Amino acid sequence: MAFELYRRGHMAHHRDELGPDEPDLALYRGYPITRASLRRKLVRDAVGISGWKIFKGLVRGLRKPRTRPIAARILGTQVVLLAVATAFGRPELYLLWFGPWMTQWRVTNRLRALAEHGGMKQSTDRRETTHQVRQSPVARFFMVPYHVGWHLAHHVDMGVPCWNLPRLHRELRASGWLPDTLIYPTYRFSSGASSAPPGCGRGKRGIRKLIADRPHGFECQVDLSLGVGCSWGEPHAPGPWAWPETPTA
Repeated sequence: MAFELYRRGHMAHHRDELGPDEPDLALYRGYPITRASLRRKLVRDAVGISGWKIFKGLVRGLRKPRTRPIAARILGTQVVLLAVATAFGRPELYLLWFGPWMTQWRVTNRLRALAEHGGMKQSTDRRETTHQVRQSPVARFFMVPYHVGWHLAHHVDMGVPCWNLPRLHRELRASGWLPDTLIYPTYRFSSGASSAPPGCGRGKRGIRKLIADRPHGFECQVDLSLGVGCSWGEPHAPGPWAWPETPTA
């Protein structure tokens, strides 16, 4: 991990979520999407197509003076890991790292990104840029370790240490700033495909308009077995959307 590279990218992500310079925007831009489109993305991730594209980008980074130092360190670390496995007479053990990095992690990373920001919009109100999902031991083990699942709290104040995010989350709820209506019960993601409620067309334009008017009123179910099924659920709050007042210090 090139920590300074990740730090710069993550700071840019927090500076303007879903803005034009968002480095992670490709993971959740343009949602909701159709069921078929989401399935294609997940298949590309699962079979290594997305990973291979990223790996080729690392290799190409060796050609440019600006990116060569970081690319060389990342790829050099892979060479060392392979050399260590080979020295112990088990070079195939390297695949236990490289294989999941190319495949399983791509799927997990996309699903987590959708759970955090899919279907949201650029805004100074973090409740309009970031989802909050109720945490469970299974989700925390497989999807969101180190308390990153309290993601809205993380975006409210990225300087809070990860171990204090549950406490900040509780404070946000106690203040009324984060009502239960804005907390998803499980890790089921937004896509907005199959059907729409009365008064909204089946096309993506109509779906997007509804989401812009009433956020969180859509749900596409994607479970950890990669089953995909999209449907519209009840909005998480009735009537015209109104945010509670932002708490002050």
